[in-house]
Amino acid sequence: MSRRKRRVLAGAGLALAVMLAAAGVAYAQYDRDKGAQQLTGAGASTPPSVAASAGPPADEQCTDEIRSNRRWVCLTSAVVADGKLTLDYEVEYAGSKPNVNGGYHLHIYGGDGKYPPDHSMGGHAPKNDQGEWYVEDNRPSVVGTDESRFTRAIGDSTKVCARIALAGHGLVEDENSTYKTGNCVPITRE
Repeated sequence: MSRRKRRVLAGAGLALAVMLAAAGVAYAQYDRDKGAQQLTGAGASTPPSVAASAGPPADEQCTDEIRSNRRWVCLTSAVVADGKLTLDYEVEYAGSKPNVNGGYHLHIYGGDGKYPPDHSMGGHAPKNDQGEWYVEDNRPSVVGTDESRFTRAIGDSTKVCARIALAGHGLVEDENSTYKTGNCVPITRE
């Protein structure tokens, strides 16, 4: 094959690649616009903004799935100020009175919302896989930042998380046989 034919074929191949890429972009744009119309109505002129629909990360949300459990906790704020962590939350113990010495209570721990995993935050986990948590039955939870339970369980973590535990410190399973009975929130440090 001559050099000229190879150049023509290479040029044709490049042109075809550019056309296919353009068609793919056009299709993606069409599909995105079609999806936006379904979300906002056929007459909508602009799609909803990504920032408006993003919301908080999944680990920070107090979802209907969490609240559908018999026992659940939803953290609402975590503030470190004046040498103490103050943690506020909503909780449902299914009519039980919270008690860290033989009843339902919270296991509170620090992390980034993904690590450490919640399944490691209870006495049910194998000893070598157990994380660090502190127990709580008061609302709000107020812990000195110089207390060992804070330094062991929270320390310099960016978030604090909570799950429901029972006597013996095993975590309560959710309706899906996992441990999603609570959420996490970012720690505000003042």
